Amino acid sequence: MRVTRIELFQVSLPLVHGFQTSSHRKTGLEHILVRFTDDTGATGWGEIASPSDPYFTAENTETAWSIATSYLVPLVIDTEWQHPSEVDALWRKIRGHEFTKAGFAGAAWDLWSMSRGVPLAEALGGTRTEVAAGVSLGIEPTIDELLAQVAAQLDAGYGRVKLKIAPGWDLAPVREVRRAFPDLLMHVDANGAYSSDDDTIERLAGFDAEALSMIEQPFAPGDFVGHARLQERIETPVCLDESVVRLDDLRTMIALGSGRVLNIKVSRMGGLTVAKAAHDLAGGAGIPVWCGGMHEFGIGRAANLALSSLEHFSYPSDVSGSDKYYARDVIVPAVTARDGIVKVPTGPGIGFEVDLAWIEQNLERRFDSDERASPNDTRAGASAAVLFMVDDAAEGGPVVGTPFHRADVDAPQLDVRDLSATRGDGVFETLGVHRGRPQAIEDHLQRFARSAAMLDLPAPKLDVWRDAIHAAIAAHDSPADGFVKFVMTRGVEGAGVPVGWVYLADAADFTVPREQGVAVVTLDRGYRRDVARTSPWLLQGAKSLSYAVNKSVLREAARRGAADVIFTSSDGFVLEGPSSTVLLRFGDRFVSPPSDDGILAGTTLASAIELLAELGHETHREPVRVEQLASADDIWLLSSTRSAVAVAELDGVQRTFDAELTARLQTHLISREH
Repeated sequence: MRVTRIELFQVSLPLVHGFQTSSHRKTGLEHILVRFTDDTGATGWGEIASPSDPYFTAENTETAWSIATSYLVPLVIDTEWQHPSEVDALWRKIRGHEFTKAGFAGAAWDLWSMSRGVPLAEALGGTRTEVAAGVSLGIEPTIDELLAQVAAQLDAGYGRVKLKIAPGWDLAPVREVRRAFPDLLMHVDANGAYSSDDDTIERLAGFDAEALSMIEQPFAPGDFVGHARLQERIETPVCLDESVVRLDDLRTMIALGSGRVLNIKVSRMGGLTVAKAAHDLAGGAGIPVWCGGMHEFGIGRAANLALSSLEHFSYPSDVSGSDKYYARDVIVPAVTARDGIVKVPTGPGIGFEVDLAWIEQNLERRFDSDERASPNDTRAGASAAVLFMVDDAAEGGPVVGTPFHRADVDAPQLDVRDLSATRGDGVFETLGVHRGRPQAIEDHLQRFARSAAMLDLPAPKLDVWRDAIHAAIAAHDSPADGFVKFVMTRGVEGAGVPVGWVYLADAADFTVPREQGVAVVTLDRGYRRDVARTSPWLLQGAKSLSYAVNKSVLREAARRGAADVIFTSSDGFVLEGPSSTVLLRFGDRFVSPPSDDGILAGTTLASAIELLAELGHETHREPVRVEQLASADDIWLLSSTRSAVAVAELDGVQRTFDAELTARLQTHLISREH
């Protein structure tokens, strides 16, 4: 067989119920789907189910995308192979990155079994026609909420429940669950949250009284000795998960007696080939196994289901119905469980149809080996900038065939008579893109609509604009963070038809201002702070294309040896920056001028306030006198592109700033989803 085309689809789906582990909480997941196409046109699908953050493993979505596109694609494409196990050999020199390898291996197994017209379970050597499924429940805010979740899963027919535990949330909730459900098949999972000291081992021995089927991964992945000591001390079987990545790890577990049960996760072990080998090795050593999961979408879930059909899987596996986690999955039909039992598909390959339309609707970015830019293409912006013209931009416009279309970023697109060019008549928004995800998109869209209303423009069709933004991000062939600028103009004078576009490019490098801060001068805006109320026709608070003044003040700042500006009102109040919101700290009070003072409602400010509130700080929107700037402990300029930049010099006077808090704000704002 020979794979001639490889496509990657980074897809984000919300969870129907938030999930808390010992390290973090998640409300949605982003996984990378892999599609192989061979020289006959047949296709196979795999899933890279790496977490978004490096808490379960060192891998995350970003590293997976990089390794997949830079290393695995070149190794696999156009290479001849006869069996999926040979594909694993192609990347034997690459250390680690098991989740990424698992996605590619899954696509190879699906393609191979599809081409032979056999179910994936049969191709792996499975014999079961149905698999017992269990569910995994996260750490809940209260024990009562945990009990309600357990009851809901039992009502749904699941007979096995796994509870996440962590220091401070372990024996007490488990005892309450056991008291409420005395016959429940139950085990606990710590994800390595405990240290293996004597006191902890004695505490974990308390679980012996709760009739658990196992304690999963209490200690750090490399602590085989600690797990062996615990297993020697307690009657409850110890199950290893994160500790066993390679077959050599499993041999170490067996030799040291570090556990009596093995959780086989396809993603953790680098794919179906290695997972099957671990099943065979554990079975030969008399160690029961079960199939764990990473909240896979339907493609990865189907692969887990096929693996679970092998003979040594003797404990209910994490192959519960898709509806436990997702309102709609990426396969049709979704995986379903009846009374805790899931049927093993009998169709060829994974046995499900892939829902491409749903994938496209939830796409964050896409890679296609057939569309890679030529290495000789050195045009400015080649594969680094994307342009979509929005044809159905606003309500009341003419009927169009398609709402938006991709355009050549290097070709002319705008009529010279367009009022944006001749009068600056239009509105725009700029939002950041981090790891292929638009930041605060809904807040930006709502502000876009408000600005249009203030300029008496037709109401923008926000659904169209949202889809166009996602399309641009999906088409952006660059690993760098970016920015999206979306614009709607009044159009050609007299035509009455708005013109719109979405432009995406790599973001500039803001490392220096983020780390060192910026020099700022204060400049009088020439208005009282209540100008938005007294003179609404001046459009204060609208994000319009009339940016001549904003550019002028930045040139004035440069003449004064500064990089940015804080506007002040003629009656002595702090307003905003030309493209930023001002945030000040006075001790434990964080203050920003109110938006009804003719200040643009900052989307980044809202996210910063959310973080500060979580940290227990007071936050206020109130008028700030100019003279208060000098007494502020910290001053930041907040924007979608730069995140939080500290003011290191104000009107020629050097200032210190809290570098640690600044970095924390930046991390929060850069990675924010809202």
